Amino acid sequence: MKHTRAITEPRANFVRLTGLGMVAVAGFALAASAASADEVADFYKGKTITLINGFPTGGPAQASVNVFIKHLANHIPGKPKIVSKNQPGAGTLRAANFVFNAADKDGTVIGLFSAGALLAPLWNAKGAKYDPRTAGWLGSPTRRPTAIAFFRKDAPAKNWAEAKKIEMTVGSTGAGASSSAYARMLNATAGTKFKLVLGYKGGRRLNLALEQNEIHGRLGYSWASLKRREKHLLGSGVIHVIAQLAVKPDPELKAMGVPMAIDDIKDPIDKRIARTIFGVEEMSRPYAVPAGVPAARLAALRKAVADTVADPAYVAEVKAKLPDPIALTTGAEITKFINDAYGMPENVLNRARSFMTGK
Repeated sequence: MKHTRAITEPRANFVRLTGLGMVAVAGFALAASAASADEVADFYKGKTITLINGFPTGGPAQASVNVFIKHLANHIPGKPKIVSKNQPGAGTLRAANFVFNAADKDGTVIGLFSAGALLAPLWNAKGAKYDPRTAGWLGSPTRRPTAIAFFRKDAPAKNWAEAKKIEMTVGSTGAGASSSAYARMLNATAGTKFKLVLGYKGGRRLNLALEQNEIHGRLGYSWASLKRREKHLLGSGVIHVIAQLAVKPDPELKAMGVPMAIDDIKDPIDKRIARTIFGVEEMSRPYAVPAGVPAARLAALRKAVADTVADPAYVAEVKAKLPDPIALTTGAEITKFINDAYGMPENVLNRARSFMTGK
């Protein structure tokens, strides 16, 4: 027994010391975290954050922005004031160029852009003079409702399966529009036979053209917008939805039996492209800070965005005032999406660009 005690006591002492060491390390970590939080709060206390809003004043995004930043300020340490400054132009690229190239890099300037701004430089879009991989992405508090393919019920093809056998016309504003990209990609990868009719001046004119039987259908319009703005077409049975153009199915459309277009894209390379082209739209309105913002402030802003989306007061106000679905895409998720997209091999990227640009 004495020998056993001689052997076990040092081990017991070692365990006790190791445990104390772990407690000490945890204590140091907590202290460091608290110090970091205090530093962030001290920095933001009494300051004003300027939100560079890439969308037009009075546009559909403005009401959403106003509600979001009101609640966001309560979740940033130090509770700074947040003011919104609109800087529209080039599909929010003007705002992106300013935020990522010229704005202060101390965490007092945040940018809000369209989802398209995430990949605009990848597609060599004119006027996109920034690298989104260097930005500090904070998250998007909403996801764009599921994009759809909807057609007249009296169109030549009656469903998604027939759309791969029978030619149908789809309207678009221009060769560079997302609806045009969808048509080119689906024709090349899923076997559809869509024929583009270009030159329509906006979504309302496109819907009117469909109603007047100038075109058979549209690609890329959102399911939520169709239900809200084109009730007469849905209710009268003039149109129907034949496919979902998304990475994840919409529960309502899934229950209706509307197929996922991406499921018919079998080639792994083409499926990766489709996940990129469809997937970016689901991030809706991402917020970001320029490269160089101190890590503790970036982490605090990311947490503030996530905490705002989970705030019952924010949720209640959105549900009462806005049509936006509340669904967080985190800053880390946006960063991963961007890195995956920009990491495509050159041959894959060239094929994706051909769908996006038609060249």
